[in-house]
Amino acid sequence: MGIDVPIGPILTYAGIRGSYLFFDWVEDGLSYYEGDWSGLCYGLEVGGDYRFGMFDIGVRYTFDMGTITDATGTWVDLDLATGALSMRVGMAF
Repeated sequence: MGIDVPIGPILTYAGIRGSYLFFDWVEDGLSYYEGDWSGLCYGLEVGGDYRFGMFDIGVRYTFDMGTITDATGTWVDLDLATGALSMRVGMAF
């Protein structure tokens, strides 16, 4: 969920994110490290788009964090934080 605010030809964006993460770790030869973790994550997304004609180009930065738990109870909870920068090219209507 987010909001777009136009500033001249730039369309700025900010939003919140919510997700459910499932992480499966399998490693050959070291079976005691294998496990399944899952849990709720939340985050923030910010960026901007520049519109020229019917096309636009933009960038987004996303940051997600949360705590995921081991399905078997063998391992302690895993605190997770991840970020990504992406570039977008598309058609604007």
